[in-house]
Formats: sequence, C-alpha cells, structure tokens
Amino acid sequence: MSKQAFRARSFLPHPPAEVFAWHAREGALDRLLPPWSGVTVESRSGSVRDEGSTVVLRMPVGPLGARWVATHHDCVEGRSFRDVQASGPFS
Repeated sequence: MSKQAFRARSFLPHPPAEVFAWHAREGALDRLLPPWSGVTVESRSGSVRDEGSTVVLRMPVGPLGARWVATHHDCVEGRSFRDVQASGPFS
C-alpha cells in the first residue's frame, strides 16, 4: 500500500511568524477543534517546536471512538511544522 498525504494551505492576512506563534501557544489545538466535531485532546507532550512531541486525540467513530496519535516534525521556527499520524483512523 502506498503512503498518501493530505496537504492543505490557508492564506492568512498575517505574517508567518505571528501565525506560527499562535499555533505554538498552549491550547492552540483545543481552540482549533470545532466544538461540534466531538474530537477531544486526551494528552500531549511538548509543543510543535519539539521534534517528535505527540498529541493524542479521541474521535467519535463508532460506539467506542478512535484514538489518533500525531507527532510533530520538521519545525522551522516562525515558519512551519509538520504533523504526522503515528497511529489512527486514517490510512
């Protein structure tokens, strides 16, 4: 099975460093998750700045839900970071 990637771009009327700083702040992911999605943060270690840090999410899939573990990689301070699914509901 080949690996697939989901890539998205958003253009924001703010400097990249300002947007990066917002995403690196404590609780940014919690603020990004829509309340109607039912997705909750179970745990996290480190921040987007820390190579290999993790976030564990719980998604309402089926009767028991699904666990989604993502790791942060390739941080370019003030510019970008990459999330990689370590395990979860997506192929």
